[in-house]
Amino acid sequence: MVHTVVATPYGAAMTISFVLALCLVLSPVDGPVIAGFEPSPGYSGHWGVDIAADPGSEVRAPAAGVITFAGQVAGMKSVTIRLDEEVRVSLSYLSSTEVAVGDRVEAGAMVGRSGLAHGEHALHVSVRVGGAYVDPIPYLSCPRGTIRLLPDR
Repeated sequence: MVHTVVATPYGAAMTISFVLALCLVLSPVDGPVIAGFEPSPGYSGHWGVDIAADPGSEVRAPAAGVITFAGQVAGMKSVTIRLDEEVRVSLSYLSSTEVAVGDRVEAGAMVGRSGLAHGEHALHVSVRVGGAYVDPIPYLSCPRGTIRLLPDR
């Protein structure tokens, strides 16, 4: 059982309890984390992590799932992968996308190419469990496997 405190866009914090069966198999790009998870109320702050990537690097699906979004948010290309009913991973600040809504992807499949995240050559990665953003680092640092978060009900 894992208990984690997560931030909501409205400034409140809540605790989510879930069983962590396996973690993300792959980092979507090769590189170090250059900006951490630092959310703030009202959608300010940083609701994911940025991973350094050479311009145009292949961005891979970190786990198998279904594409639920492939398009632009605030002028920046993004892809969201639904891993199960509760877990979504978004990969943002892409220079191009290679998938469409409804596509099923396997871990390691190319979903796009990296661009600029906050002025840096990087990829922005966010993870949502239910409707809450959580720090992606614990899931990117796990032994090989697939993310499987099961709500504690």
